[in-house]
Amino acid sequence: MRRIDSLLSILGVACGLACVPAAMAQVRIGQWNVTNWNATDVAARGAAFQTAFYGINPANALQFAPDLMILQEIEDAGGQGNVNAFVNVLNTAPGSPGDWVAAPFVLNQGDSSNALVYRSTRFTYVTNSVITLGVQGVDVGSGPTQAPRDNQRWTMLPFGYSGSSANLYIYSSHMKAGDTGADQLRREPEGLRIRANANTLPTGSHFLLGGDFNIQSSSQVAYQYMTAFNSMFADARNVQSGQFFDPINRPGDWNGNCSFRNIHTQEPTGPGTGGMDDRLDQILVSSALRDGQGWSYIPFSPGGNILLPFVSAAAGCPSSTTATAWFDANHSYRAFGNDGNHFNGGIVDGNFNTQVGVTIAQALITTVATGGHLPVYLDLQVPAKLGSPTGTIAFGSVPQNSTTTQAISITNAADVARFSKNGTGWGIDTLNYSFSFVSGSGFSIQGGNGPFTRSATALPAQANSHTIVVDTSAQGTLNAVLRITSDDPDAPTRDIALTATVGSGGPPPPPPGNYDVNGDGQFTIEDLYRWYNLFTDVDQNTVVDINDALALRRFLRWYEMQEIINGRR
Repeated sequence: MRRIDSLLSILGVACGLACVPAAMAQVRIGQWNVTNWNATDVAARGAAFQTAFYGINPANALQFAPDLMILQEIEDAGGQGNVNAFVNVLNTAPGSPGDWVAAPFVLNQGDSSNALVYRSTRFTYVTNSVITLGVQGVDVGSGPTQAPRDNQRWTMLPFGYSGSSANLYIYSSHMKAGDTGADQLRREPEGLRIRANANTLPTGSHFLLGGDFNIQSSSQVAYQYMTAFNSMFADARNVQSGQFFDPINRPGDWNGNCSFRNIHTQEPTGPGTGGMDDRLDQILVSSALRDGQGWSYIPFSPGGNILLPFVSAAAGCPSSTTATAWFDANHSYRAFGNDGNHFNGGIVDGNFNTQVGVTIAQALITTVATGGHLPVYLDLQVPAKLGSPTGTIAFGSVPQNSTTTQAISITNAADVARFSKNGTGWGIDTLNYSFSFVSGSGFSIQGGNGPFTRSATALPAQANSHTIVVDTSAQGTLNAVLRITSDDPDAPTRDIALTATVGSGGPPPPPPGNYDVNGDGQFTIEDLYRWYNLFTDVDQNTVVDINDALALRRFLRWYEMQEIINGRR
């Protein structure tokens, strides 16, 4: 079981948090530069990766345990074999679900490659492609305006979904390292081509980018290509639908700036390698991943506001023993292993780490093989699914002027056990739906056509009940099509055929009377049986006689057809 950020009672956690409810994030996206990973590294670093992925900090129950990982620095020689070795490390880790697989490996142009691995019980692979500008290789190479590597874009679906509007497009990036003007210039083609490709996706697409950007400031051109909007003609940034956003809204000059020490990702081993002083590793998201609909970035807990900036580190540059906030309930985004208390040092300096604990922190140090990066992650909610009747609802033959109805149940049928936090439905989008009649007549929805909402709940799933009413005022055959329109990406519209035959129904309805002789709220043959014991004034003329029995019989004959429908005679 995955547990995160729970039961916090740790010195150093700001925001006045003494205890945070446990939560499972069952759709977690991770990003990690795994430092020149090769299959031969299993002996030296494999166990450390296992601890990093599935170790649990006993002080606060924090665990990484992602569902999909975007990776950089997979060594090209033996590429697919190297990825397979990494997958095997994950599947054999203590506490692993053992369901990790790799997307087909694509060899990068350059010195190392990107890869994507994922849990097959959470995601379904669709396709992948290589991203360059124009002709293959033009913007990749060793020239002063060329990026050292190309990029990939994977298309994934949540497990059990098939509609293209449920696609999650995932980019990976490993940009040119260094802080000189020449280094920045070589990062620009990569930022440009990622944005240009995102611009081509259908409006409203859900996409994200995980990368080791090697970017020291949000003002650098490569970062602006991805995250800015510019209305100038022929500028790739003028297509707003392709814009990326920092999910934690923390722009600035990250390098060597202790104000950002709680979101730095590089370098965790400490003195001699520079220490924790830069935010090189990030996940950026599309606008559609910030709107709370379908696929969407979610806060740590319900009610959190993801549009607020991630909590800032305290002013000044304190010593490594001074508390700094790494937890923010408004955000599920984390720099895993960074407790904010080790600026310019190693994440286990002082033999403490208030986020992950010493054991996991030391494992993270081992994974980077000196000069590496921490992973980052965020949690997403999955789209809703419509649960409702399908096919045809046949009312059969019904009497004229009778009250004829049938209830239908609408559920949010998304897989709570698979995709929800703690099995509560949190982490699954609320189903939004409405009714309309697209053809025919003679039917209506009691209480109106909506819109309505239905949250996801554990089995037995709770349902919204709606009543279909048949117009029985005139004899004849009724046919109509009831359409349910929803935000289920697999079934945005669902049509249900409705049929009924309104007959003569026998004699005219009897006058008002006290026909419920036994007082059970129903009109059945039981009322006639009971009358012969009670001899009540059915026709309410103040006289009890045989006419009361006749009135009751006429009334029951009127409802005889409905009695048959209800399974009684």
